[in-house]
Amino acid sequence: PASSQNEAISHKQPAGDVVEEAGHSQAPLVSEQTLRAAGQLFVVQTGSFLNRENAERLASVLAEKGLDPYVHLLVKDNKKWFSVRVNYRDSKTAIRMAEQVKKDVGMPTQVIDLFYE
Repeated sequence: PASSQNEAISHKQPAGDVVEEAGHSQAPLVSEQTLRAAGQLFVVQTGSFLNRENAERLASVLAEKGLDPYVHLLVKDNKKWFSVRVNYRDSKTAIRMAEQVKKDVGMPTQVIDLFYE
């Protein structure tokens, strides 16, 4: 939906800590530092994978739906997790978009409230 594009918070702002690895050029890989710089965010997370290519495929599907997804990297217990996310500034929009993504893509979603001081 076109209106969701205007309500989403781009992973590209603020610029600075977008990590790209050789051979991966689709969905940007975004770190906690970039998210922290944005302040409070409501994140719709659609999937989390140990394989980056799976995350990129899902991000491509969301991009085709008019969203601005990115791949978030989390290292936990010596494993790299690649989560597909879209950022929003308010919880109501994030919840509404999570339901829409769940319906469109057929995958479970969750809304994560991130607040950095």
